[in-house]
Amino acid sequence: EYILKKPLEIKNIFEIGIGSHNEDLTSHMGGVVNHSPGASLRAFHDYCPNANIYGADLDKEILIHEDRIKTFYVDQTIPNTFDPIINSVPKNFDLVIDDGLHSPAANITSLEFGLKIIKVGGWVVIEDIVEESLSIWEVVYNLLLDDYEPHIFSARGAFLFAVKRLN
Repeated sequence: EYILKKPLEIKNIFEIGIGSHNEDLTSHMGGVVNHSPGASLRAFHDYCPNANIYGADLDKEILIHEDRIKTFYVDQTIPNTFDPIINSVPKNFDLVIDDGLHSPAANITSLEFGLKIIKVGGWVVIEDIVEESLSIWEVVYNLLLDDYEPHIFSARGAFLFAVKRLN
């Protein structure tokens, strides 16, 4: 809510993990009722009418290309799968969200990607961090203090790591 408080000023949003139902993949939504892959991207599209919305997922079958929405294949466990994306998107994102594979190694790979493409004043958000992983995020928090403003929030039974780029 804080990050998107001025929806008309948001220009670029990127979300990793767009909602696969394919249970053969490592990260999926399973049998979540009333969930459509890309639903959050479409919600951002509607809420931020001046923004380009980008997404990425492991499931190549759910990638979408619609008005102001473009998605890419990515495997968060293989860092170089982010390389083609970096070469295809702007470097001035207001918001990058990781809601993909919820494991520290994958999340840190997404964080590294996000920090490369957010603008000054932009945010990278890592969702659904389990309590057992908090010590890892405390280390990341302390490593980012000079150029970024990191935060760890408690949110609905999990934690959220958010970092704002200062310069």
